[in-house]
Amino acid sequence: KSSSDRILERPELSVLQAFVQKQIKSYTQNLLKLDSSIDLYITQSWLNKAGKDQYHPLHNHPNSVLSGVLFLSGGGKLPPIRFHRFNPLFPLELNFTELNDFNATCRWFEPVYGQLILFPSSLLHDVTPNKTDSTRITLSFNTFVRGEIGNAGALTSLTI
Repeated sequence: KSSSDRILERPELSVLQAFVQKQIKSYTQNLLKLDSSIDLYITQSWLNKAGKDQYHPLHNHPNSVLSGVLFLSGGGKLPPIRFHRFNPLFPLELNFTELNDFNATCRWFEPVYGQLILFPSSLLHDVTPNKTDSTRITLSFNTFVRGEIGNAGALTSLTI
């Protein structure tokens, strides 16, 4: 992990920060359909480097709403990021004829240079040991809400 946890605030990375923030806004407004009065802003950002036999253990990102990873290296046999989903509606270990997005408990994505993946911060994820001589490099970040959330009529309103 880089020594800075606010790496996107460096002036020389302002174009990259603007790109990431634009993708967050597009995701929240076009896919999640969040009200425009709600904004997600980057709270932390850092670089990860994984050399030979290094990995990232299973974890999530507390105190964050949406997290992201931007692949700054890719190709070859670099290890993927794996997302793990526990589904309380399926507490049984069922046998499926085929795994898909609705029944799989683990999905993984191979590193593709320049690809940005956004995901709920509560989602458990990890990276298996890097068995190559190449360094796996990513930029990661967390976000939080700014604006009014909840519903005044339901007494759940909160302005952040």
